[in-house]
Amino acid sequence: MKPEQLLSKLKQLEQGKLQQIVEKAAKKHKNLAEETIKNQLYAGKTGSGDYLNPKYSQDPFFKSEKSARKYAGFKKGLNIRNKSDLFPEKPFDVPDLIVSGSLFYDTINANIANEEIRLTAGGIYQKLKAKYGSDILEYNEISEKFLYSKINPEIKKNVNKFLNGL
Repeated sequence: MKPEQLLSKLKQLEQGKLQQIVEKAAKKHKNLAEETIKNQLYAGKTGSGDYLNPKYSQDPFFKSEKSARKYAGFKKGLNIRNKSDLFPEKPFDVPDLIVSGSLFYDTINANIANEEIRLTAGGIYQKLKAKYGSDILEYNEISEKFLYSKINPEIKKNVNKFLNGL
């Protein structure tokens, strides 16, 4: 490749081609982006890496510790959680928001624009956010590293293909 051809390609990357490549790779992994945040929540984790709080035993919704334990046992019995290599099984007393699945999990959407993945949700998301914190739809460090380990090779491959495809 001649230097002027390479310079032209690099200018194209700078003027928006790289953004297109990044967004295309992220869009290709849109379902993975959504499943990753769901797995993080199934593990009872927030974007900060902390467990969802309040725990069942601390939740004022439950009138007694016995009712909180009974509900936690019911949730454990649902066994809906996908197997995840990223997260260990959550502690018994930690919520996972599974029962609100059709009202929350099913509404999670990954929107890709401006080289970013933004997660949105409908249903009862605002209520859950008020109760469990504003970072319930943010990736924690583990989720972020996993997701980018899947997207970055796609970006590198397509940048190399673009640069070498004269």
